[in-house]
This record gives sequence, structure tokens and C-alpha cells, in this order.
Amino acid sequence: MSGEFAVKSIGGVLAERDLRKARATRSTSCILLADDDIEMRRLLAECLRKAGYEVLNAENGRRVLEILGAAQRALPPRRIDLVISDVRMPGLDGLRLLPILRNQDPDLPVILITAFGRAEVHAEGKLGGALAVIDKPFSSDQLLELVEHVLRICGILAQRRGPGIKEKMRGNDVCNS
Repeated sequence: MSGEFAVKSIGGVLAERDLRKARATRSTSCILLADDDIEMRRLLAECLRKAGYEVLNAENGRRVLEILGAAQRALPPRRIDLVISDVRMPGLDGLRLLPILRNQDPDLPVILITAFGRAEVHAEGKLGGALAVIDKPFSSDQLLELVEHVLRICGILAQRRGPGIKEKMRGNDVCNS
């Protein structure tokens, strides 16, 4: 079932009203997108921008870290709400990027995308702190639904303060793939 996934919230399947609420916050959400395939990166960025998100592009994990560092040093600091990263990229790939991101900002949500959807890749990604791992090919609707869900859940969790996202999400799969 490559490319198919079920999005779950804490209370069950994501409802349409939840999607409407999430759409209201799109214009303020910034997504950092990393993929070494320039065409894939362009298509995903276009899809996300059309949906109202601000998108920053990176061609690999090292560039993700550079952009995050620059965002933190900016005055005022620039908020990045979500990282979407390909698993396989030259240099610093998505799986090796995860522990670095967890060390720098344990609450920064990460979605991994992969053309190599083996169970081991999914398990390694989730153990490394990714909130979701999805297989290529996927539809733009699937991606947007997942992004909206992750941002909504993380926004709710951030407002509550206390334990980080990973602790609050434990036992509640964001994405079953």
C-alpha cells in the first residue's frame, strides 16, 4: 500500500472540522522542506505554498541545520514550525539529521518522506523522533492532511507547556504507514 496512510488524532480519525481549523493557521506556519531531488522539492514546495504555507527549501540535512541556525540567530528569531525531510540525501540524510534536530529542539516536529518504505526505515525514523514517515508516491491531499494534522496537534501541545511533543504523542501514532 505504498503512499497510503491513515492519519489519527488522539481521539480517532482526523475530522473535517479539524482540517478547517488547521487551515486557519496556514498563513502563519513556516515549513522547512529538505529533498535532494530538485524537481520533487519544487513540486512539494509549490503544493505547500498553494495551501498557504511559507516554505523554505534545503537540498540536504546540512543545509537544514544552516537554515535553522540562521532562523534562531535572526532578530527577532524566525520560527520554523515543521521540517519535512527526505530520508535519502547525499551528505547528511534525513535519518542522521533526526538526532541532531532532537538535540537542538526536541519539540520541532519532523515528517520523513521516503521512496524506500521498508519497515526498518519507518521504525528507525519513528525511534529517531519523526512524528510520521510516509512513502512516496503520495498525493498532495495526503501530504497536506498530514501536515495540517501535525501542526494542529503540535500547536495544541505547545500551548499546554510541559513535556515535549514526543512524550505527549507517545502511544498516539500520528501516521500509520
